[in-house]
Amino acid sequence: MIRCLRAARSGETTIGLRRRRLKVTKPVTVLAVAGMAALSGGPAMAATLNPPLIFPAVQVSTDLSPSRAYNEPNMLVDPKDPHILVIAGANYNAGTCVVFVSRDTGRTWSQSKAIARPSQYTTCVRADLGPYLGAAFGADGTLYIASAADSLGGQQDANDLYLARSTDLGDTWQFTIIHKGEVEHQFPTLTGTTHVDGEHYSLVQIATDPSNPGYVYVGARYGNANRTAPFGLFGQVPLRSVVAVSSDGGKTFTQPMDIMSAVPSTDIYGDFIPTLAVGATGTVYAFTREQVAPLAQGAPAATATSPPGTPGDGPRQLVSVSTDHGKTWTLDTVDSSAVHCPACTQNDEPSGAVSAKGSIYETWAQSSPEAGSPTNILFTSSTDGGKTWVPAMTLNDDKSAMDHAAPGISVAPNGRIDVAWLDFRPTLAFNPDATRANEQYWNVYYTYSTDGGHTWAKNMAVDDRPMDKNAGYTENSSYGLQAHAALMSTDDVTYFALSDSRAGTTTSPVEDYYFTTAVHRTTSSSRTTTTWQGIVLGIAIGVVAAGLLFLVIGLPLTRRRSVAKSE
Repeated sequence: MIRCLRAARSGETTIGLRRRRLKVTKPVTVLAVAGMAALSGGPAMAATLNPPLIFPAVQVSTDLSPSRAYNEPNMLVDPKDPHILVIAGANYNAGTCVVFVSRDTGRTWSQSKAIARPSQYTTCVRADLGPYLGAAFGADGTLYIASAADSLGGQQDANDLYLARSTDLGDTWQFTIIHKGEVEHQFPTLTGTTHVDGEHYSLVQIATDPSNPGYVYVGARYGNANRTAPFGLFGQVPLRSVVAVSSDGGKTFTQPMDIMSAVPSTDIYGDFIPTLAVGATGTVYAFTREQVAPLAQGAPAATATSPPGTPGDGPRQLVSVSTDHGKTWTLDTVDSSAVHCPACTQNDEPSGAVSAKGSIYETWAQSSPEAGSPTNILFTSSTDGGKTWVPAMTLNDDKSAMDHAAPGISVAPNGRIDVAWLDFRPTLAFNPDATRANEQYWNVYYTYSTDGGHTWAKNMAVDDRPMDKNAGYTENSSYGLQAHAALMSTDDVTYFALSDSRAGTTTSPVEDYYFTTAVHRTTSSSRTTTTWQGIVLGIAIGVVAAGLLFLVIGLPLTRRRSVAKSE
């Protein structure tokens, strides 16, 4: 039995950015169980008396091309029909954005007829350490895919931000060019000069309003295209997070807005990717990771007394909040544990979600201050609209030196929080002496919480075999492809879409889409599921019932026989 203290005082200071000025709030009261988990380095574990039943993964894509590379999937459930599931993603090598549909909750799958890419472009994906497209259903069942497109597909060229929308599950698409990137745009630099370069969008994400089908939000990382030349320019043009808004179901959009434009660059130099979520009341949340200013040559390194945002220091996790459909934004600090931590590596962008009751959750990967330490999966939550956050806790329950990366998060209507990530601990099964330098095998691992994130279930792998990163493209060091683990929650089931390299080799990488489910066996729709635990429990109940029946029937008979004998 797990004992929980009611509450404890936290010494963490939350920094909120409001109206162009930094404001320091008082320490917040948090549940002690979360604080203890943060101090111990592992999650507070909930008793899992009836863990979910995880089914074997099944192949979704059927392409047999030896160069196929289906990766970075998005897992969706149709809000109008829960039997309809969608996996939206791309064949990376072909530059095509595609959709696979199941109309029987994942039993069978088929690819939709059309490509979700405007015909004037040759590619809708590009190599980047983060998601290259986002997908979502609107409240009315319209399917959306957002990405950036061009004819080169590289990281050093101008491209256009676009939206594809479909009312027939991807058999036909209508397109909106949200912003056409200028080839010669004037970017301000740190030195106060301007740099002329192409506009480049990447790490595109999307969210829709669950209560109003008109509102669609597309976010992206925005910056100059040629970020490596001339010499010394890298880092001189800060990357920014921008969000464009549609109020007519994706037909038209506002110009992409820098969601931190009201914050002086001395407070926030730059930031990466806004992962978007919209609450039931229409409030929009954009979760970002700070981009710290580069350390000038010969400048002293940040110290323990340096303020957040100091050049060369560690980044903060941030959230921008809009209550007026993206017209204005306010900024708060979610977590600053990486500040004064130059050795920290944060390779993953944050993933956030909002519950039906308005609680906000965020997860990301971060290492400890020690150089060479592995990245772990962190989680935090807020119940006051993002103004204050509980101390972050670690969700991976192993103590290995392997990395845990790219977490994704989803919240079921009943409030269950699901988190999944790419986990390299399977490497140790092949090489017990492995280090981060030669970690090679990963699985998608999963945990969930039914009490708002205070306690978590034991970690479990959801794919049925480890993936060799060198036999595919995800996490392959030669390609730089990584996106949030893909999952979607209902009250009964958690659905997962997987990038699977089991058909590939290190000399001929291949990736296919696979799909699996975790059935939570505490609801009416899953009570007929038969497992060995259920069989044992049924036998035990039968034995007890038989014993009770014997006592009820047998005792009177025994008594009558005794009476007859005495007579």
